[in-house]
Amino acid sequence: MGRINAQFVAGSCLLLFSMAFLREAMRYKYSGSLGLGPGFFPMWLCCILTVLSLVYIGMSFKEKGVTKKIMPNAVSQRNIMLILVSMLSFVVLLNYFGFIISSTLFLMVLFYGSYKWYIGLGISLTVSLFLFWLFQIILEIQLPALALG
Repeated sequence: MGRINAQFVAGSCLLLFSMAFLREAMRYKYSGSLGLGPGFFPMWLCCILTVLSLVYIGMSFKEKGVTKKIMPNAVSQRNIMLILVSMLSFVVLLNYFGFIISSTLFLMVLFYGSYKWYIGLGISLTVSLFLFWLFQIILEIQLPALALG
């Protein structure tokens, strides 16, 4: 058995993804009484993604592409797992601690290795407060908020 062409695999996954979403997008009306309907944008987006994935698959046959070591190294795998676990933790903690505390903790975990702890805390708290202000006050979108936010 030959080596796996990573470009072909990625293009095939994108093609399957776009076809599945295209099937779902076709359930919505393409046009409505006032003009374009809710199915217009997702249908065209999926069509464009389908064409681009087919082009990418075609390019994988012309070029040799990456045919070895397509998995990330140990440090990258650890970083990916850290991001996934912190995202899951954010979703779980959101209902218990509210948006500001949960998002501050989430960002602190992401900034852990890049900044000193107090700089990471300052950036995390500033971003969390800004996002809370933007969504809750300006856009009037309800966010989970407890006594501490």
